[in-house]
Amino acid sequence: MRCDRSLAKFLATQPKITELCLRGLNKEYDFTLEPKALPKLGHFRTVMSYPSIIGEVLRGRPVESVSMSLHRGDVCASLDTLLLSATAIKRLTVLILESDPPVTLLPLIADRLPRLEAFHLVVLTPDSTHEILLGIGSSLAQFKALKYITFMAPGIPTSFNDEKSIAEAWSKACPTLQTIILPKGLVWFQRDENWACLKDSED
Repeated sequence: MRCDRSLAKFLATQPKITELCLRGLNKEYDFTLEPKALPKLGHFRTVMSYPSIIGEVLRGRPVESVSMSLHRGDVCASLDTLLLSATAIKRLTVLILESDPPVTLLPLIADRLPRLEAFHLVVLTPDSTHEILLGIGSSLAQFKALKYITFMAPGIPTSFNDEKSIAEAWSKACPTLQTIILPKGLVWFQRDENWACLKDSED
């Protein structure tokens, strides 16, 4: 859908919308929302939208959940739009298509959203390794309220024990973590002060 004046005009007539998803490259179109438009918007998802579009949707609206993609050159501008919501963003999903490594990205997010509770990161670049995942722990220390984190990336040759060591390292750096999902898809959680997953429970 093209983000232009006609869409902005339509959205201004929809005060009951609580979730919105915009897809496509829309930089060349004039998209300006009325300040009173979308007063109940709480969840916003976008794929391939430019920071100007994201900022226009978030500005002054009670959005608590955002899903966005990041591209090299627009990272800081895209993340700055998260500060425009009228309320603190508690849930963030990020799709990395061609951006800096996660270890450098996480501090940028933590600086803007220190009270984030749920973070889902999908990395489509083939650069992630077990060692890189371990190193992410130091960046997680900046989050003060993070409870749930998901990290998905293709081609990481992690074993069951590798993922357990990552979960332990991340939780040590960020004690508020309750649930961790890593590339193998296992759900790690804290049990009796140790980190376990459903495979442990089945054994």
